[in-house]
Amino acid sequence: AAANAAPLAHDMKLRLDPATRQLVASDRMEVEADKPFALVLGARFTVEQLTVDGVAHRAPPTHTDGMQIWQLPPARVLTIRWRGELAPLAADVAHRDTLGAATAVADQNGSFLPAGAGWYPSVPGRFETWTVEIDLPAGQHGVVPGELRESRQADGRSVARYEFPHPGRGIDLMAGPYVVAAQEMRGIAGTPIALRTLFHPELAPLAQGYLEAVRDYLARYEAWIGPYPFASFSVVSSPTPTGFGMPGLTYLGIEVLKLPFIRA
Repeated sequence: AAANAAPLAHDMKLRLDPATRQLVASDRMEVEADKPFALVLGARFTVEQLTVDGVAHRAPPTHTDGMQIWQLPPARVLTIRWRGELAPLAADVAHRDTLGAATAVADQNGSFLPAGAGWYPSVPGRFETWTVEIDLPAGQHGVVPGELRESRQADGRSVARYEFPHPGRGIDLMAGPYVVAAQEMRGIAGTPIALRTLFHPELAPLAQGYLEAVRDYLARYEAWIGPYPFASFSVVSSPTPTGFGMPGLTYLGIEVLKLPFIRA
């Protein structure tokens, strides 16, 4: 029943300090729920405010399996503010350990907040769309699946806003000291597709080759199976040996990206 409901729409703003691992965030969620429902957030986070259709909700959550759960009445709109300290990055993590990991980590060399870590509030079983604004210290860049709508540098901060209108399951966030390279291609339907690499500095010389490879593969697959459904595709480097794919991007370990055969 939840899966058949209208997608839950997030309008989220977050501020992440990788050096102190502090996350401060707010979200306005259009839930359009006609029946009581559950709201879930990781237990490591503190909720400073929760309103249901403008009315403060003060009943405490229950806790299970590392999550805190609120039972809420039918509602149209929720607003919530939360904060918390993320886990430190384990630099020596093995590849197999990253596959099942569901922990939000932060570090100046790379931060990864997988949806399974419960780093943002969600409604189990509901598809989601989102706008996410990521505020980081200058020199850091953040990304979530979606189209980059705004990017600005001001007052020692780097701010990016992404929009993802396709109903999906889970928002994964990545950030790091990235050098960003970009180019644009035209899809088979004539629509523009933004291609980007967000690479650690030692990988910057590889950016152009990866952009060209992405362009060629998108053109090949469009010819085989039809128009690419998203507005962008990004290749993002990770300080740990990840090999993940999300809508419109892939998150690959630094050492993996260096291998000459990976690009092809």
